[in-house]
Amino acid sequence: YIDTKLLVLDNIQVSSIIGIGGTFRAVALSIMQSLNYPFKKLHAFEFTHEIFNEFLVKILQADAVELKNLNIKSNRLDIIKPGVLILSRIMNKLDVKNIITSGVGVREGVYLTDLLRNSKDKLPHNYNTSVRYILDTFTQDTNYSNQLNKLSKEIFTLLHEDFNIDKKFIYELGIASKLSICGASINIYFQNRHSYQIIKSSLEFGFTHKEILLISTLSKYMGKSFPSNSHISKYSSLLPEEYTLHFLIYVLSLSSALLSHRPRNIDFKLEYKKGELNIVSSQALYLSKEAIKNLDIIKDFTIKISAPY
Repeated sequence: YIDTKLLVLDNIQVSSIIGIGGTFRAVALSIMQSLNYPFKKLHAFEFTHEIFNEFLVKILQADAVELKNLNIKSNRLDIIKPGVLILSRIMNKLDVKNIITSGVGVREGVYLTDLLRNSKDKLPHNYNTSVRYILDTFTQDTNYSNQLNKLSKEIFTLLHEDFNIDKKFIYELGIASKLSICGASINIYFQNRHSYQIIKSSLEFGFTHKEILLISTLSKYMGKSFPSNSHISKYSSLLPEEYTLHFLIYVLSLSSALLSHRPRNIDFKLEYKKGELNIVSSQALYLSKEAIKNLDIIKDFTIKISAPY
C-alpha cells in the first residue's frame, strides 16, 4: 500500500531530504543519543542514509523493551513502527545521501503562509528569523554591533588570502560579529559566556550545526584567549581546523579591540601590506592599543597604529 502511494516519487532525483513530524524527530533524537552527538540541538541535526537505514531496521525488528533501549519514548511505542515503515520505504525509493532534521513542520508552514501571503511566501532578502530574534531581544547597542560587523569583514577581506583562509568563513564571522555582544544584556561582566549560550540555543533556522557552533564559539572567545583543548575536542567534528578557528577569533577580537572607544562612526582606516596591518587614525586609540596587547597572537602578523590621518 505504501509503495503504491509512493509511485508519485518516480523519476525524482534528490540527494538530501528534510524530515518533519513527530515520528521523524523521535527517530532522529534516538540516533543522536546513540551516536553520543556533542551538540544537543535536534533542529538541523544531519546524518547519513546508512545510519538512518540501519536504525530504521533496528526499530522495525524491535519489541517494546528493545524500543526503549533504542531511546524511543513510551508515548511513541505503539505508533513508531508504522511511521518508520513509511520512512523505510521512502528511503528505498530514493537515492538519498543525507538526512536533515527539522524542528518545525506543517503548523509553522501554515502560519508563515498566512503571514507572508502578500510577499509571495518569501521572507525579505537577507532576513533571518533567528538572527532577528537575537538582535531584537538581546542586542541593545545596535550601532556598535553594526560597526563590529563591518570592521571584522573588512579585516577578513584584507587578510584571508595571505593566511590561506577560505573566503566562505566571512559569512559566519559576519553573523558572529553582529550577535557577539548579545550577552551584555544579561550581565556585562560575563558577556561572552551569555552570548555563547544565547547564540547556541537560539540560532536555528537557516543554519547548520557547524555554522551555529562556529558562530557561538567565536562569540565565546572574542577578546579572550584561544579556545581550550576541552572545547575543541568536544566539538571537533563540527568546528573547522584549529588554525582557521584561531584566525577567525583573532579577526573578531581585533575588531572589538579597535572599537574599544565606542566611536559614533568608525574613525580610522586600514592599510595592509603582507604581514602588517596599519591602523591610520585621527585619534590616539589608547584603549585599542591596550586591548590589542591582551590578545592571543597569530604568527607572521604585526599591527601598527599611526596617527593622525
